Amino acid sequence: MSKQDVAKSIDVTGDKKDWDYLKRSSKTFEACQQGALLGLLSLFGVQYEIEKVYKKSTKTSPLLTVKSVEYFNKKIDVINYVTLEMDKAVKCCGQEKKWASQLIKRSMDALSFSVLLEVAAENSIACQMKKTRKTEFTIVMKKVRSITAQLHNMLFVLDKETIRDFGLSVNRTIIDRMAGSNRKSSLIDRIVTVNPYDQQIEKLFEKYICKGVYNNLSAFKPVPSILLDFDGTNLEVKSFISDSSDDQKRNRSPIA
Repeated sequence: MSKQDVAKSIDVTGDKKDWDYLKRSSKTFEACQQGALLGLLSLFGVQYEIEKVYKKSTKTSPLLTVKSVEYFNKKIDVINYVTLEMDKAVKCCGQEKKWASQLIKRSMDALSFSVLLEVAAENSIACQMKKTRKTEFTIVMKKVRSITAQLHNMLFVLDKETIRDFGLSVNRTIIDRMAGSNRKSSLIDRIVTVNPYDQQIEKLFEKYICKGVYNNLSAFKPVPSILLDFDGTNLEVKSFISDSSDDQKRNRSPIA
């Protein structure tokens, strides 16, 4: 059953199990879209550092904490940027608005993902965004509808299902590398570095994305043209990001 079907089945009084399902589904897809971008960025020669996850859920896949991103001889301290932006946001809210730790964490995750979107755009990875609702106390997490990337002289389109499958596999691959350490480990041991052109990620790319080249079982196929026909409209293959809220447009970009 899809999220839309579950949402329609919820009655006026509300069913906690259904709402829990919706929240878990949404959180898992956020991890999937992050994983899909991280996977593609590695294939485009980007190196990044991930802080290890120590608390794992059995019902959802965790969003990874990206510490830094390095490409084009430029290194972005993602955590430092996100922390500074959150400090500004909390100060602007005033005392009448309460920022619970969970809401702050959600906002930090949203800011971190926005950085990945900008890095992806600089590497000619085009993301078509969904519309998202504004929230009063948090910065909205952007949602990806599809991803377009050109690799190996072929143009690939990742739809929602492919983002889910490829992204979840990348997420689990990175988490598998986090074994054997704890919070008392040294700072170096608490960081997982994913190098450019990671071999495991390349294999996942071949499994979940390149299959469209060899058979017709995939929901997407390589497009030989520089224009992509999507939902009846032509989407120009170039770097772009569509912001979902005016507040996010005012956020200072970490990419100079």
